[in-house]
Amino acid sequence: MGCVKQGIHDEQSAATAAEQIQRRSLEITKGVDDSLIVAAEIPPGLDLLIGAVGVPGVGHMLVVGPGGVATEISQGHKAIFGPLTHTQAHEFLMSTSLRPHFEGFRGQQPADINAVIKVLTTLSEIYNSDPHVLEIEINPLRLTNDRSIALDALITRTANSQ
Repeated sequence: MGCVKQGIHDEQSAATAAEQIQRRSLEITKGVDDSLIVAAEIPPGLDLLIGAVGVPGVGHMLVVGPGGVATEISQGHKAIFGPLTHTQAHEFLMSTSLRPHFEGFRGQQPADINAVIKVLTTLSEIYNSDPHVLEIEINPLRLTNDRSIALDALITRTANSQ
């Protein structure tokens, strides 16, 4: 449709792209909407699904596995009851199908296991500190060479929470 532009690296190309997108958007929406959303282009990396879900009478369970488009076709997801310490999270992650990514394979840089541990332990802390949280899902959490980014996240809360 012509409403997405990639590879914008300077102010002039951003202004040109904005004009083109707004013009095309007005054509498509018949003048109803000319708003823009600008977002950074995220480099490729390892996509993970990370989640927490309540288990009545027990606490919560944390889930980790391949994320993004691989979520639906992968059978490599694994769960563990929380809360987790840093050491427990490390041992858990190294027991999953993701282990080769954390060790580095076929000449690739190892994925940042400490970033994933931080996300796991933080989700667990959020779940434990807020009784209204029913479920938390990040899919995908993208690990690049220099950062981890939650590209999509959802927190489901009880109906009577704010």
